[in-house]
Amino acid sequence: MHRLYKTIGRFRRGVFTGETDSAPAIVSLSLVILTGVFALDLVTPQTLIVSILLNVSITMTGLLASRRTSVLMLILCLLANGIAGFIDARREGFVSAIAVWDRVFSGFSFVLVWALSRFIRQNATRKGQILAIQARSRREYLIRKSLGELVARTEIPDLIRVAAEQFRSTCRARAVVVKGVADDRFAEPTVCVPESDIWSWPSGEPIPGGLKLRIDRPDPAPFWATQLSLRPFVDFNRADRVAAGWVRLVPEAAFPPRPTALVFFMIDPEEDGALSLFSELLPLLEEMLNRSVLARNLMEKNRILSMRNDVIRDLVYAVSHDIRTPLVANTLNMKLAKEGAWGELPAPYLNILDHAVVSNEALLKLANDLLLLTRYELNEIPPARQPVDLERLLKSVVEELGPLFRAKGLVPVVCADPFTVSGDPGGLKRLVWNLLDNAIRWSPHGGTVRITLQGREGQAILEIADEGAGVAPEIRPQLFKRFGGLQRGGGVGLGLYIANQIVRRHGGVLSYRYDRGSHFVVSIPSAWNSGPSDKDGGSA
Repeated sequence: MHRLYKTIGRFRRGVFTGETDSAPAIVSLSLVILTGVFALDLVTPQTLIVSILLNVSITMTGLLASRRTSVLMLILCLLANGIAGFIDARREGFVSAIAVWDRVFSGFSFVLVWALSRFIRQNATRKGQILAIQARSRREYLIRKSLGELVARTEIPDLIRVAAEQFRSTCRARAVVVKGVADDRFAEPTVCVPESDIWSWPSGEPIPGGLKLRIDRPDPAPFWATQLSLRPFVDFNRADRVAAGWVRLVPEAAFPPRPTALVFFMIDPEEDGALSLFSELLPLLEEMLNRSVLARNLMEKNRILSMRNDVIRDLVYAVSHDIRTPLVANTLNMKLAKEGAWGELPAPYLNILDHAVVSNEALLKLANDLLLLTRYELNEIPPARQPVDLERLLKSVVEELGPLFRAKGLVPVVCADPFTVSGDPGGLKRLVWNLLDNAIRWSPHGGTVRITLQGREGQAILEIADEGAGVAPEIRPQLFKRFGGLQRGGGVGLGLYIANQIVRRHGGVLSYRYDRGSHFVVSIPSAWNSGPSDKDGGSA
């Protein structure tokens, strides 16, 4: 009997969903009825038209089977009606006119019943589709309404409480209970909506076995709580039925005691399709909760990183300032000692002082570079826009570096066209200084350093070329990155990086090529219209 009820329920759903050939059992039953009626018709007088009962088979297949199956059943019933009438007349030895007309009208009724059943089926299908669309529209409306309340929440406890309230109102439940799960036991948080007269398992109690098996499944789905292990919850809350579902949380859950899942119990929902609504809302809530957890953890990590960056910045500032002051004082004292401020010094002492002055100046340059690097990285150097005469700036820097050129016997050749750009005079001077210092360091004794400045299509093209061995091919891709230009006998790898930062801040490009020596080419627009484009830009 139970299987019969389930079969009838499936057939009814088949009618309202428009499924075809979804009732093989009903077809079998129709054939059994057809066979029984045909057999009975063969043993009854021809005036007793038992075949009228074949309308039962036609009606069943017309309502619950496909069109092809119902047409086949109609044809079988018409054949059975005709064959039974022919056999009855032959057995009795005469043909009754009344029996013949009864058979004709029976066949006509078969066609009418079939047409009527197909019409009813089509109408029922259309009605079922409309009802399904209405139910789906209502479900989507309820989901959108719930999501509208949830997306405005950022704090996780508030999000859980609002989710419980929305589940209750959306499914018209008497109450909703939320329990955390951690290490196969119930844990906090515990949320009850409404808060009064609702019982739930205390935190620390083991999870019932049936619920544990459900949660451990790869793709869990909400279910009606009919397991024996959930009976205490149902009984204590005097519930007729309880829907249970859960969401899994990322391992980085940021609220104590770091539950691995949240289980939702919905008591006595009255909304049609409550379990379906539950199954659609829970994955959305799971995504929101996990996003909130990750966002909260990310904010915390960003706060820690920001704090560490502040410490590093303050440390660099402090070290740079604290180092610069004694270095400047020591360098000044050593230069005074070399000049005889405290009397004549032996030649070995003078040699030691020379090396010490050079080392101090290198350390002082490093401190200045680190301080400038930090200011560029933190974007603490305000942009200064004013006309800068590049030709005059070039000649000024070459003149200041004259002692270095002469110390290596280098000849600076300047070929500069008058050109003015809008930019930072200090930064542009530092750019030219770094590039020329690099050229002097890597040029052979007695060589030539060529400095060319041209104006081309609104761009200032500055090229500084030396006659050195050039940059090793494996270093070129990293040349303009922090500490990327480290080579034996060179500096610490900050000069070209700082130069590239200055060029980028002026909307330009710094590049490198080798042609019988290193060629550094700077292209800067006359109008400063753009800023930096990437963190470690530049091309080699």
